[in-house]
Amino acid sequence: MRAPPLDLRLLEVFEAIHIEKSLTNAALRLAMTQPAVSQSLTKMRAHFGDQLFVRTAAGMEPTPRAKELFASVSVILREARESLVARPAFDPRVSEREFVIATTDLGAAALIPPLVAAARERAPLARLVSVNADGRDLGEELAGGDVSLAIGNFPVLQAGIYQQGLYQESYALLASRERAAAGCVTVEEFREARHVIVSAGSSGHFHAEIEKRLAAMIPPDHVAARVSSFLVAPLVARGTDLLLTVPRRVAAIYAPLLDLEEMPLPLELPDYPITQYWHARFHHDPAIVWLRGLVFDLFSDGGARAQPAAAPVGARCA
Repeated sequence: MRAPPLDLRLLEVFEAIHIEKSLTNAALRLAMTQPAVSQSLTKMRAHFGDQLFVRTAAGMEPTPRAKELFASVSVILREARESLVARPAFDPRVSEREFVIATTDLGAAALIPPLVAAARERAPLARLVSVNADGRDLGEELAGGDVSLAIGNFPVLQAGIYQQGLYQESYALLASRERAAAGCVTVEEFREARHVIVSAGSSGHFHAEIEKRLAAMIPPDHVAARVSSFLVAPLVARGTDLLLTVPRRVAAIYAPLLDLEEMPLPLELPDYPITQYWHARFHHDPAIVWLRGLVFDLFSDGGARAQPAAAPVGARCA
C-alpha cells in the first residue's frame, strides 16, 4: 500500500533542516517550535524509511537519500510558492484593512503607541484596534480572524498556532525619588519595606510566578496594596514610600511621568519571553504577513525600537 503524499509543510521542514543543519534554526526559520519540527522529521522518516538527517559535530547532516530528495523537494516548493500559495499583493499604502491586536494592559501601553505611529507612516489608511487579551478565547478568535495577532506570553496557545519570539522581558524595582535618593535597597530592606503588589489573578500571565516569589519573601502585613493592573500600580506608588516590582517596560514608561526612579532589584527574578501569535489559517495572508513583519521589525531584540529608553541599572545590592 502506497504511503499518502506529504503535505507542503513537511516539505518546508525538510528544506529548512537541509539548509540550516539544525532543528533549532529550522524552527526559527519557519516560526515553529522545535518540538513541532522534531515531530515533522519523525513523520518524514517513517514516510521515506530513512533517517534523512543524522546529528554530527557539524550539525544535522543529510543522508544520501535526503541529498537525492532535496532537488525534487526544492522544485515542488518553488512551484507551490509561485502558484498555489500566491496571493494578491497587499499594498499598505492604500489598504483600509482593520487589524485587531490582543495583548495585556502592559502590552498595550508598551507596544501599541509605537505600532500605531509606525503603521500611520507605512499604512496611513489602515486601522489598528487594541483589545485586552484577558478573559478571551484567543485560540478561537485567532482562528476566526476576529483577532489578527496576539502579543504577549500565552503558553496556552498551541494547536494551529504559529508563534515568533520578539524579546525577553525582565523585572525592575520602582520607588519614589526620595526613597531612591537613600541608596540601593538591600535584601533585608526589601523584606522590611512596604509594597504595592500586582496580582495576575487567573489571567495565566507569567507574572503569577513572580507574584508567588514576592509573596514568599514579603510578609503579608507589609503589602500595603494589591492591584490587578500593571498600569494602576505605579499610580498607587507615586509620592509614597512603597516599593513596586514590575516588568522593566512599565518602569520605562512610568518612571519619568510619575517622579519615580528605577532601582536595582536586590533579588534575582526570571525573565520571560514576549511572543507574537497567529493562526495557521492566516499564515500566508499578505496583510497579516505584513503586520507580523512590522511588529518584528519594531520590537524584536536588536530592532531599531526593540527596547524603550530606561534608566541605567547598576550592580545588585548585597
